[in-house]
Amino acid sequence: MKRLIQCCMVPSTDRGDYSYQRYVQNNSNVPFNFLRIEVGGRHDTRRVLAGIRNYYVASGSGCFTIENEGYEVMAGALITILPGQTYSYQGKMGLLEFNVDTGDGIAHEDLE
Repeated sequence: MKRLIQCCMVPSTDRGDYSYQRYVQNNSNVPFNFLRIEVGGRHDTRRVLAGIRNYYVASGSGCFTIENEGYEVMAGALITILPGQTYSYQGKMGLLEFNVDTGDGIAHEDLE
């Protein structure tokens, strides 16, 4: 794993309502991953299958829905989603996503 990764070194993937850069991909040497996400709309519902998913709202504001409960968020908020839980989010915000492998990998399924 590289000790220094700058945004100019990481390709961006555009998904319409959001785009992301994957700074760290989890593998056998690294038990986590890390992404930077720019949200300008809505992210469809997912279920976390393995690992613990964390989002830090770096800028802007929006709403996370976790297990059908809404949470208004703004810069400085930290959201944690556990295995088996469903979530979606929407708004105009910059997110940092940090997922931790707790022994079963890091995985999700799309529900929409």
